[in-house]
Amino acid sequence: MLIKIDPLIFYKHFKINGAGRSGAFCALDANLDLLKRTGQIDVFEYAKKMINSRPNLVDSVEQYIFIYEALSEAVLCNVQPIAMYQLKNRSGMYRSKGNRQLMEIQDSHENKLLYMLTPVLRIGDCAGGHRMENRGKNRDVMVVPPDHARPYLQTLHGESKDYTYINAVEVDGFTRKAEFIVTEWPKQHTVDSFWTLIFDHSCHTVVNLTNQQNSKMYPQFIHNKGKQNYGPFVVEVLNYQQYPAMTSHMVKIQKRVGFGFSDFQCYFAIDILIISRPSFLSNLSFYLVK
Repeated sequence: MLIKIDPLIFYKHFKINGAGRSGAFCALDANLDLLKRTGQIDVFEYAKKMINSRPNLVDSVEQYIFIYEALSEAVLCNVQPIAMYQLKNRSGMYRSKGNRQLMEIQDSHENKLLYMLTPVLRIGDCAGGHRMENRGKNRDVMVVPPDHARPYLQTLHGESKDYTYINAVEVDGFTRKAEFIVTEWPKQHTVDSFWTLIFDHSCHTVVNLTNQQNSKMYPQFIHNKGKQNYGPFVVEVLNYQQYPAMTSHMVKIQKRVGFGFSDFQCYFAIDILIISRPSFLSNLSFYLVK
């Protein structure tokens, strides 16, 4: 197969073992472009052409394997982001039972794909969640975060020996690592940890995607007006709004230090969805217009 190599300019200090990484980048870029134009890839031919031009542009078997694995993931995932202007039409598909079932099948396929591509965690990778003092903080002892990806709490609160733990995990965004934090609905004795997470990690927006009616199993973690204490924090509701499929709280949080408050104040909005996910998405156009 003949491969056209478009001009690609990059700067790298090749004396510090950077040639191989640059070569891997070039191989990925060229093959992704080839895939887009022809629906095919040819790693071997392109790598051979690069190595003939400069021997060290792919200088290890590991880098060669990485090129194949990265391209394999790109082909399997076929990432097609949904543009903002398309959200209104896509959300309207949930109104039709047939379209809704089709989208649920697509979601199921994507979940299986993610499960296949995600490395399997060992118990040792999640040691924090399996410690005796932390087991009661999890809704399911088999669903705990890996230590390398969980947010650690700094503020002393509660009576647990390990006040740094909460069942939560950091998730990468489209452009930044650890852009989001995902956590489970707090239990009665972990509501204070939930607010500690918000304060310690400066979470300015909290979105709740479920509406659990059982107040014993799923206690409220936000009130509708006035002030309320949550462990070492005082949370004041500044504004509360109800929408057809959502409630929104604008709150101010302050941390008590001794008999006073810290100077740091965190302002953030809490959006609590009050109906099922498909119903909310069918009304998403309302919020996009707003």
